[in-house]
Amino acid sequence: MGRAKLIENDVIDWCINVLEKPNKHLNNFPACPYAKTTRTRNRLKIKVNLRKYSFFQAVERQIKLFPKEKKDLIVVADPNVDDVSPYCIQYFVDTRNIALQDENLYLMCFHPDSPATVEEHAFLADNEWDSSQVEPYMIIFMQELKLLQDASNHLYKKGYYKNWPMDYYDEVVTPRQKLKPNIRR
Repeated sequence: MGRAKLIENDVIDWCINVLEKPNKHLNNFPACPYAKTTRTRNRLKIKVNLRKYSFFQAVERQIKLFPKEKKDLIVVADPNVDDVSPYCIQYFVDTRNIALQDENLYLMCFHPDSPATVEEHAFLADNEWDSSQVEPYMIIFMQELKLLQDASNHLYKKGYYKNWPMDYYDEVVTPRQKLKPNIRR
């Protein structure tokens, strides 16, 4: 099996075994209540970049393709983690999100050199899942901003965020709620 397929399978395994399972730290909500539906309804695309483009070029390419893809979530994964620092990937995401609100698109990121820890984010890190079968990789997730905001508001009303640390909520949810998507119909 090739590198790209290994990473793609790892992302799917993480979805199934971490994001989709009831989480004791979240009142038995799954870490991502919409992950299973997105995956099982074929609304997920995983693109693994293996050096045809730089990581950010690969992300920009998927941003342009997003409207045509008809997916709820596009994941761009890249194993070249030494090319991009956690600070750099976060800066890219933060600055692009300001511009992308006009395109009704939102980015989130993960870098293996800045993982969630049980001490800081038990609801994300307290699980038995292990990605050690593949090389480390970084990820940018892209979703429709309005859809994400609406889903987040729905979850807020159901108490999903009740056990989130306030600083983490302010870091993850508050910035995206301040953005104004341009909805073109």
